[in-house]
This record gives sequence, structure tokens and C-alpha cells, in this order.
Amino acid sequence: MGEVGLFYFVGGFLTLVFSLFATDLQTVLMFLEILTLTTLPYTLFSIVYQATVVKKYCPLCIGVMVLFWVELAIFASTLPLEMPPLTVNAIILILWGFLLPIIVWLGFKPTVMATLEIPSLKQTLAIFKGEPKIMETLLSQENSVSTEQLAGDLILGDPNSPISIIMVSSPFCGHCTPAFNALEKLISEFPEGVKVLVRIMDGGKRDVTKQLISLADKPELAEKALHAWYIQKKKDAEGWLQQFASTEQADPEIIDQRMDEIAEWCKANEVGGTPSFYINGRKMPYTLKITDLKYFLRALFEEAEENPN
Repeated sequence: MGEVGLFYFVGGFLTLVFSLFATDLQTVLMFLEILTLTTLPYTLFSIVYQATVVKKYCPLCIGVMVLFWVELAIFASTLPLEMPPLTVNAIILILWGFLLPIIVWLGFKPTVMATLEIPSLKQTLAIFKGEPKIMETLLSQENSVSTEQLAGDLILGDPNSPISIIMVSSPFCGHCTPAFNALEKLISEFPEGVKVLVRIMDGGKRDVTKQLISLADKPELAEKALHAWYIQKKKDAEGWLQQFASTEQADPEIIDQRMDEIAEWCKANEVGGTPSFYINGRKMPYTLKITDLKYFLRALFEEAEENPN
């Protein structure tokens, strides 16, 4: 509603300004009067809604509604009763007047919204920096899952780390690519070591899934394969499969067993989509981002150092 109001007032103002330099002022004013008439039912609805539902009046809203009625009164007292002819020039003026603010707003809206979001993001970031226990509390409210490594898991980082992250991913999941890249950066930022288990769900194109799961016994090659796959903006499955084709053919039955085990785990733990993350056996809420973990992980490392047992 805020944007509609913006377009109404700015569009009406620009249309009026444009018409001052043309010969169709009477026609444009008549159009604006008709447009104002269409807003009046909303003013009555708003008053009734504020009185009966909200039970509180908004001074700014009432001020805007009064402006509608004043505008109509001015038009009614100055315009003739007969409708002026609607010319092509008048139509062009009206279209330009109302389309121009819409086009400008649509062009600048992403930048404006991003700028307005920055203070909120900085505030959230400051909370996690100063109070990592907030994330601990959020995680503690989630159901716990087993952190035991499955046969088809691809392991990254330090396998002996006290910090365990499970990433449930799918090769052709659009959101998994930036999530995996952020996870790689997170691993590189922690020399203390983070244990990451990448658990590949069957995403419908089984050749890539099977190839990844077949590399579970080869951690170094699996890490390279994951990086090569998720670094691609446009997935080239054929080229990737050729690059990481193994000279030793994996047993298809073993691969199917690993995929079934992962599918059963995902079903048992109600994995609703990918990517999904689990931190030390607790699901990371969707409201959090993988990049938020670096503040929380530092607190976990400190806790592990203080309580080695």
C-alpha cells in the first residue's frame, strides 16, 4: 500500500507539472479529479477499520485521507461540469506522469532496500559476535540427530575435531552451491579444524550423486570433486564425470546401499530440503546462515579447550 500511495501522489504531481507546459490542462485536471473520486471509498473503509478493528486512530493516515477530500473539493470548485475532450497528447502526459515514478522506483528499489537492510544486518552480526550463546539457545531448541558418519558421507576438514557439521546437499540444488562455497571458506578460517560430513541426497540425476558417493573412501579426491562441482556456476555434469571418473569401478550394489542409508537417515530426521545443516547433532534453523557459524564456532572451541573431556 505504501508504494501505491507513492505512485499516486508523485504520479499526480508529475502529471500536473507536465500539463502546465501543454494545452491539455483541463483534461488532465478532470482525469485527476476522477482518480481522486476512486480513492474516497477507501478513506471511509480506513476510518471504520481503525475505529472497529484497530481501535486506534493513525494521525498520518487521517491526514492523507483529509488530503484526498481537500483535493477533490479544489477540483470540484474549479473545473467545469462538462468533460473536456480526451486527446492523444493528454493520454501521453498522464501515462508519462504515472509511469515515470514506477519505472524509477523499480530501478532503484533493490539498492534502496539493500541499504535499509544493512543496519539490521549489522545489528544481527553484532549480536552473534558478542553473544554466541544466542545461537546455542536456538540450536538447543532443535531435535537432536546422530552425528555418526555414514558409509556414503564425504568428509572434509579435520576428522578428529570436536566440532561436527553435517551438510545435507544435492548436486543440482541451486542454493547448495553458495552454501557449500561458504562452508569451504568457514573450514579455511578455522585452523583448529572443523569436521564436516557432506551427505549427498539423490536429486533425480543419479549419475553425479553416485559418482560423489563412490568417492567416500577417497577423502582427498572427494574434496577435489566436491569443490570442482560446486565451483561451477553452470553445471557441466558430463565434463565433471569425465574428470573424476575412477579407474576402479565401484560396486553398484554398495553405492545403492549407501544411497539407501542416506535416504533412510533423511527420512528419519525429516530433512525437508537442501541444503540443511546440523551442528554437533542439532539442526541449524533456516533463519540462520552458514556464515553466522564462525562466531558460534569460536565459542565452541573455547568451551572444548576448557572442558577437554
